[in-house]
Amino acid sequence: MLAAPPAESGETPSIDLEDTPYEVQGMDKIVRKTDMPPCPPDQVMTEQTTLLEKVAEFVQARMKVPRADGGLGFREFWIPQDDAKAKCSILLTDDWAATNKLLVVIQNASGAQMGIWSRSLALQMGLRTGSMLPYLERAVAEGYGIVVLRPNANSAFVAEEEDGPPVKMLIEGSSSPSEHALYVWDNVIAHAAAQQICLLGIGAGGALAKELLQREMVRVKEAGEGEVNRIAGICTIEASHMLDSDEPADTKDFLAQFAVNFDSSEAPKGFRLPSVALRLGCTTISLGPIPTEAEGNTGWSPSAALEGAFRFLAMSTRAEERTRNLGKKFARAEARAYDHDPAAAEYTPPGEEGEGAPAAAPAGKAAAHPRRGGGRGGAL
Repeated sequence: MLAAPPAESGETPSIDLEDTPYEVQGMDKIVRKTDMPPCPPDQVMTEQTTLLEKVAEFVQARMKVPRADGGLGFREFWIPQDDAKAKCSILLTDDWAATNKLLVVIQNASGAQMGIWSRSLALQMGLRTGSMLPYLERAVAEGYGIVVLRPNANSAFVAEEEDGPPVKMLIEGSSSPSEHALYVWDNVIAHAAAQQICLLGIGAGGALAKELLQREMVRVKEAGEGEVNRIAGICTIEASHMLDSDEPADTKDFLAQFAVNFDSSEAPKGFRLPSVALRLGCTTISLGPIPTEAEGNTGWSPSAALEGAFRFLAMSTRAEERTRNLGKKFARAEARAYDHDPAAAEYTPPGEEGEGAPAAAPAGKAAAHPRRGGGRGGAL
């Protein structure tokens, strides 16, 4: 059983694998027991679905453990309200309304479960790779309040009559990923005291981060002189889409200045990817190639981006470093962190040279870790 600190009830959140063919290895990775025969092909899907549900339950239980007991202190907020027939929840830390820094986590993927980046990688490579826990632990340690959205929770099966069959019903305020994100912004985040709000968008969550940016820009314009945009920075990982052809100039300008995307690529870690940057409208940094054991799954990318993401967020929330061209400034610092020449650390795949800046071939193998002195953004 993989245990977490004591929960509010006094019980210990755990993954109960007693009646399954799996066991926990190294308190992180779940593997098939050595004395168990291979799973029959026609039962693999059912077995893994059950196991993934247990893993997701553990991660969410770990998130909800009170901080006084060594946990992260998350609690649920229900959309549209807790007594609605069709509803979904988001998770917020207990200090979300009062902290000066707020991190909004936006993952939008079909079938995604709260707290999990990749279901398959959570099993194949462990929770430190496949779950949000390392990000949430880091954010809490660095003083962020946190709001974790659930954009893909758009409907629920409910029984309209006591003995009737369940029917699919759209969730009010969350009938689409866009409606979900904007509902949470208007009804939760807008009421936070934070003056520095950072958005972390994964995959299609990048487009939702842009929508929240535009919502905040509208608020600032309507409030008039003296009001400031509270979004300090936008960090995306493997963003699939950001810019539309008719995007307003102020949106393009903000993304160009204060947003950074991380993408897996054949280029060394820390190289700029200008062709991706041109498509997304923001500075894009290479995470290096996806390792063989991840089998091409971009769900690996958040774990690879962890240090860089928090270096960028730190720069975004420090007044002395948050200047125009922050994305480019960060890219230069990130190149130096991996011992690259910032002027040469740029790569465009062959055949895409015309789409971005001139191509530069990868210069050897990427460094596995930033050099000493790189720190978490301050010493770069």
